[in-house]
Amino acid sequence: LVRNQVKVKGEGVQWNGRLSVLHQENCGCYQARLNALKQITTPYFGFADADDAVDPVMFERMLRFAEDQELDVVQCGFDGEQDEFKLWADGCVLGSREEVWNGFAKPVLIEGKGGGAFVWNKLYRNQYDFSSFDPTDHDTNFEDMIFNLQFFLKVERMGFLTAPLYHYAMVEGSAVHSFSESKLKDFREVVRVRRALLPRYGVDPDGEENRAWFKLNRMNCIKSTIRAGNLTVGQKMALLVKLLKGKM
Repeated sequence: LVRNQVKVKGEGVQWNGRLSVLHQENCGCYQARLNALKQITTPYFGFADADDAVDPVMFERMLRFAEDQELDVVQCGFDGEQDEFKLWADGCVLGSREEVWNGFAKPVLIEGKGGGAFVWNKLYRNQYDFSSFDPTDHDTNFEDMIFNLQFFLKVERMGFLTAPLYHYAMVEGSAVHSFSESKLKDFREVVRVRRALLPRYGVDPDGEENRAWFKLNRMNCIKSTIRAGNLTVGQKMALLVKLLKGKM
């Protein structure tokens, strides 16, 4: 299913029954994904960004692995993946809710270690009523984190393929290249959502795990602000002051 938020060229194109296009007003990436997920009927689903590419066998390999091991989520590697993101061996399976918590959810989603909070290098079992997911009030650069925090509440089995099957394109507008008041609002929004969701994991929003995530991601925002080529010195200083004064 293709989510479309802009005018599509060639409206008469024949999709041969393999693709469905959802036309809607721009409501942000996170909400657009939820709208699409409410319509899918397949047992598994995955995401791909329009400016990236997937290996021709990526979903085939992930689906075969998921079905063979009865997995709720499969994660693969991606181009340019940093060594600190490679926390799991090829074919590794976390076979219980406790193992998923200790091996992925707690270190990655709660504490912010590694780079596994992305959605585009995963295959998910279709096991939710997505109308129950938290509706953020604006588009956010943390939509992957917000989605995964909610999805992993039910994950009992997760597997890993280390091959770089997803081809991620680092574009100039990426959060690592730029920062703005809008992205500061995004950071505040994910802080709000995390505080609402963490108790469902039995985690204190004011505890050390969330504090570690906040400090790490605030530092990432500070680094992005310093590197940002879209800001003047005065704009950078104003954003840095707000980031340093921000509370968890």
